[in-house]
Amino acid sequence: TTFEGATLTIRIPEGIEDGEVLLVAGEGHPSLRGGKPGDLWLTVRVTLDELFTRDELDLEITIPVTIAEAVLGARVEVPTPHGTCMMNLPESIHSGTKLRLREMGVHRGDKKGDLYAIIEIKAPTFLDDDIKEAAKALSRGYTSDVRAHLKKK
Repeated sequence: TTFEGATLTIRIPEGIEDGEVLLVAGEGHPSLRGGKPGDLWLTVRVTLDELFTRDELDLEITIPVTIAEAVLGARVEVPTPHGTCMMNLPESIHSGTKLRLREMGVHRGDKKGDLYAIIEIKAPTFLDDDIKEAAKALSRGYTSDVRAHLKKK
């Protein structure tokens, strides 16, 4: 029986969601009339790693990539709750693209959520004349106005 100030070790099931309630039989307050102790009900509060957001069993993570990786494609490391994995970026990927890593999200029993990697293209912080010329050369790869959909007709 647990008393105020005592420590109790509880097994939290894998994949539990915020707000779920766990029942710990016989670990509540003792009966006032000498009977068995009651049950302890715990409301679980789940906090996520700052890298991930959660939607049921699925997780999302933002993956920064360089302009070169976005244009040429690359293999990049992606942290997951189950360890780091390698992900292939296709050529000419856009910011905001979601790539799915199957079954790398939250696991709960025999159910496994997916991890969605959201691509975020980062511009270089160091600019010299060669980098500026390379950026001008990249602009020739656009075949239409990328903001055409924003213009009034």
